[in-house]
Amino acid sequence: MKRDDLVPAIIIVSMIIGAVLYLFSKWMGLPFDLLIRTIGLLVMWLITLAGLIYLGFIKDWWPWMIGLLYACFWPAINHWAIKMPGFSDEVSWWGEWYTKLFVFIILVGCGYAIKAWFSNRNNNHW
Repeated sequence: MKRDDLVPAIIIVSMIIGAVLYLFSKWMGLPFDLLIRTIGLLVMWLITLAGLIYLGFIKDWWPWMIGLLYACFWPAINHWAIKMPGFSDEVSWWGEWYTKLFVFIILVGCGYAIKAWFSNRNNNHW
């Protein structure tokens, strides 16, 4: 396959991906730029997760990765939490910074609690 034959295929695939992302953003009720930002954060999260797995550190860091997965959706949550878009910037309680921080801490804390429960369970030899 020649290099010149690859260019139209790349353009067509890019247009299809763009159309799918545009339709997904409309379905989710997000502006296209917020969808791209959220997907970018998810890609960075996946790269970090792959690095932790590759380096063998996932056993220690997986509770933080669960919290960071939730944090990837904060731009979308900010958009969805605005009560009257275009009229005011009043945000619902579940979109406030303290609620997101609380949920993040709960997710990481539950992850560490599950990790501790399983490690205690595996160390007890009845």
